[in-house]
Amino acid sequence: MASVSCIIIYTLLLVSVCFAVAKNTTNSSSSSSSLESESERDKHCSWSGSGCSEEGRVVSITCEYYYIGSELGKLNFSSFPYLQTLDLSGCKLNGSIPYQIGMLSKLKYLSLYGNYLTGSIPSEIGTLSNLIELYLYDNRLTGTIPSALGSLTKLKLMDLHNNQLSGSLDLHDANLSHLQTPIYNSLTGVIPIFKCSGLQYLSLSDNLLSGNIPKELGNCYSLVELDLSSNK
Repeated sequence: MASVSCIIIYTLLLVSVCFAVAKNTTNSSSSSSSLESESERDKHCSWSGSGCSEEGRVVSITCEYYYIGSELGKLNFSSFPYLQTLDLSGCKLNGSIPYQIGMLSKLKYLSLYGNYLTGSIPSEIGTLSNLIELYLYDNRLTGTIPSALGSLTKLKLMDLHNNQLSGSLDLHDANLSHLQTPIYNSLTGVIPIFKCSGLQYLSLSDNLLSGNIPKELGNCYSLVELDLSSNK
């Protein structure tokens, strides 16, 4: 039953929930549009898998491991400006991550791992200034890791392993506590230097990184686990 509900959620996400209300000076039309808005709000909050605030705004959508099997790019992100949590992990999603995901300006948690997503990581994710956790592992993503992710000062947890990413890693302003990008990626260049006062777990294994281990890692006093194996 929950699986069916999540499929319904995804289907409804493909349709815009924003109404174009024509200007009308009559009280009856204003009342009608108000009732229409309230009805639409109540419908979204009744979905299994959606969470709403006291004001009736959808703030979370969670359909982890329910089969959806459609393109992520068909989602109408503009319909959910207050969304803080989006978890569509293991839903057999395909296609690329659309740049419109940058519209979710209040997003704190984004999890799309365990799907069949292809293409590159859109730089627009780097505009999600409230993002705290990012999970894109176990997909088929290619290209470079956008340097824009380095400007996410609130980002704490990021896991990109089991993709086919390449290029260098630049996370100069990120204040991560957990970073994992190993296995089946092909990151090149030197081991990056970034803020690490709260870094507890760092894994950059199974890449093509070269050069010396930066001495700045010695200042990562919270570091519990470090894995730089299988590089150059």
